Amino acid sequence: MCILCCLRMGLPMMISTRRKQVKYMVCPKCGKQIMENANFCRNCGALLPMGTGNAGSGQEKGKRKGIFRQLAILLAGIAVLVLAAFGGFYGYRMLQGGGEGAFLAKNEERDEKEQDPAGKSQDKQEEDSQDSGKEEEEGQDGTQEDGIKEGGIQEDGHEEESAPALAAAWQQDGSQWYYYDNQGSMVKNAWVGDYFVSTDGVMQVNTLTTDGYWLDETGLASEGMRIYGECLFEPTRYQKNEDGFVITGNICDTGYASEEYMMSLKVGDIVMRPADGVYGRVCVFDTESVITRVKDYQDQGYDVNGEPLYPDAPIWHMVCTESTDSQYYTLGSRRMRSWSEGSMEQPLYRIIKKDVTLAADEDTMFIPAKAEWDDNYEPYSLEDYLEREWGVAKIRASNGHIDSLEDLYENYVG
Repeated sequence: MCILCCLRMGLPMMISTRRKQVKYMVCPKCGKQIMENANFCRNCGALLPMGTGNAGSGQEKGKRKGIFRQLAILLAGIAVLVLAAFGGFYGYRMLQGGGEGAFLAKNEERDEKEQDPAGKSQDKQEEDSQDSGKEEEEGQDGTQEDGIKEGGIQEDGHEEESAPALAAAWQQDGSQWYYYDNQGSMVKNAWVGDYFVSTDGVMQVNTLTTDGYWLDETGLASEGMRIYGECLFEPTRYQKNEDGFVITGNICDTGYASEEYMMSLKVGDIVMRPADGVYGRVCVFDTESVITRVKDYQDQGYDVNGEPLYPDAPIWHMVCTESTDSQYYTLGSRRMRSWSEGSMEQPLYRIIKKDVTLAADEDTMFIPAKAEWDDNYEPYSLEDYLEREWGVAKIRASNGHIDSLEDLYENYVG
């Protein structure tokens, strides 16, 4: 029985008792019994003050004692119920937990687990051991890439324990570099910052990209090594070995800048040209010069009769400048020319990277120059070409290997 029920049962009993008791007092004048709250005696008519009479006062005292007795009984009952409820709850906890000893044992077990968070069951330990063995086997087979490290390149190919397992980073394998994204996948045929990786994922060095950048021996691309026209190679020396040739030379561009930039130039603007006294085809552009003329140029070419060979050739925007010793230059986005007074013009090639070493082997496609006037011109080999003291070739190169080399020999009459 709850406390609320006891209160509900006790209060009506008290109210009922109060209603059944009739309260009387004695008239001090005639001695007759009258009601306690009467203002006058019905027998003699005497006025009566409230609370007078000995009989009424005794009854009031008895009534008060009865109320106190009932309250004491009620409070005692409430105390018994509270103690019974607490005892029942404690007994239930003892039955469920196996007593105080079991409850303390559970707490001690929980404390041990918190102190040893790496604790595992025997089955879990066996599973982890098997997984660890699989990872070691995969690392030996090469099917699991290791050494991916956050924030940079790791040369030994091993991953530090503190590094995230899937962090975008470079990885070295022998002399080659690969890049893995944050999903652990090898990036292929894409730019990674200022570096380019091929279709097999290898970072490219000494390579001409499809969008016209020459990547140096470190693989770095820059606007200063951008090819706007044709990518040319001027061999300066070579060595022959059992695999083919190791050739050192200069990488050149047949163009000056982008067509958009050339269109923005006007007379009076400053451009770069070869230094005074330099008359060769392959030159370094290191001297400032003022544009004296702007024109559109169509490279039609002419036959022996002076007729254009390519009447539908594209028209390029060209700018003209000159040196102090009467050397003239015409610069465009695809090709450039130079000439002197009383001399034919000759092609002009801009050096963008000196002393580049490339390899040529049996897989290199060599294309000799065709005869300018004679269709029966006898072809020659790559070694014959390298033995010449001069020559410029159009090349395609990837990762330090010459894929194709085409001789661009042009007849020039001074």
